[in-house]
Amino acid sequence: MSYHNRNTVIFAKMRTLFYSLRAPAYDEVAPKIEYWIECALTEQFTTVDKLVEEVSDIVWAFHDLHAVHTGAQFLREFRDAPHRSEKAKSFVDELCARVFWWFVATSTEDLSMDWHWGTVAIRGGRGFIQGASFVGYLIERGLLNNELVAASRQVTNSPPLR
Repeated sequence: MSYHNRNTVIFAKMRTLFYSLRAPAYDEVAPKIEYWIECALTEQFTTVDKLVEEVSDIVWAFHDLHAVHTGAQFLREFRDAPHRSEKAKSFVDELCARVFWWFVATSTEDLSMDWHWGTVAIRGGRGFIQGASFVGYLIERGLLNNELVAASRQVTNSPPLR
């Protein structure tokens, strides 16, 4: 496999692992995700921006509320590990910001419609509800910058998130 094709394989592996991140398998899956993030970034197979782009839709679409909770838990533990590289911490910050802005975008969509191309919410309101839950967990765990949340209120003219 050529050097330039490695990131495709790494992205596919990470997408599968993030999709598998659930409470029963957490202790098995989390270290694998940690390894692949650190490896991809420190070995410069990809950039933080490209990695966020590749996995953000999987993280946004966590398929049940337990996965949403577990995903937020993983991101907090991963970012706060004392041995974590700055690039890996930046990945978590950028990923959380991306998911948050997708949540802001869904707040402007007509959630009574079925999912269609061009919408962020998956199958109408379900994506919004899971996104709202995930954003709540991210805020609760201190993974979203207060200035970012405040800026979203200016954009959407919405009341503060609690």
